[in-house]
Amino acid sequence: MSPNRDEQVILVLLIVSLLAGGVWLVYRNASPRRPALVPLTQEPANPASHAAPEPAPELIYVHVAGAVTRPGVYQLFLGSRVFHAVEAAGGGTEAAVLDTINLAALLTDGQRVHVPTREEAAAAAAAQGGKININRADRYQLERLPGIGPALAAEIVNYRTRVGPFSSVDDLVRVSGIGEKTLERIRALVTVD
Repeated sequence: MSPNRDEQVILVLLIVSLLAGGVWLVYRNASPRRPALVPLTQEPANPASHAAPEPAPELIYVHVAGAVTRPGVYQLFLGSRVFHAVEAAGGGTEAAVLDTINLAALLTDGQRVHVPTREEAAAAAAAQGGKININRADRYQLERLPGIGPALAAEIVNYRTRVGPFSSVDDLVRVSGIGEKTLERIRALVTVD
C-alpha cells in the first residue's frame, strides 16, 4: 500500500522541519554564548554555590611629617611604599628634598615618614661630616643648603665657571644674591678644596 499524496507532503514537511531544527541546533551551539549578567545590587540566588568572597585588604596607619603639603596620619594598604605615603600627604613642598629618603621602602603600621627640607638635609649631611664642597657641588647639591634656592645655586655655579674655583668659603659673598647673613647660615655646612 503506497502512501497517498497528502501523506507524502506531510512526510516531506516533517523531514524538512527536522532538518531545519537540526541546522538551527548546530548553529546555536556553534555561536559563542554570553554569560548571564547579574546586577551588582542583586544577591546571588544561592550564596552557598559561589566561592567565598576575598578578605578585605589589611590597612596600616602611617604618620607623614616634614616638607609635605598636608602632614598627618594616613590610612594605606598593607604593602604600600614610602612614595604612596608622600603622595597621600599631597606630595613634597618646594623645600622638600625627596632624594634623601628611600621612596621605594615598604611601610609598616605605625611608621613615621619624615620628608626633610633643604636645611634639614644639609644639617644632617654636616652632622655626618659631609660638608658640601662649593667648588665641586652641582646645582642640586647646592640647593640643599639653607637659604640657597635654584636661582642662587645656579649663580654659584655660573660664578665658579666664569671666575674659577673659590679659594675660601668667604668668597661666596662675591656671588650676586649671597650676603653675610646667608654666608653665616651655611658656613658650617660648606667647604672648599
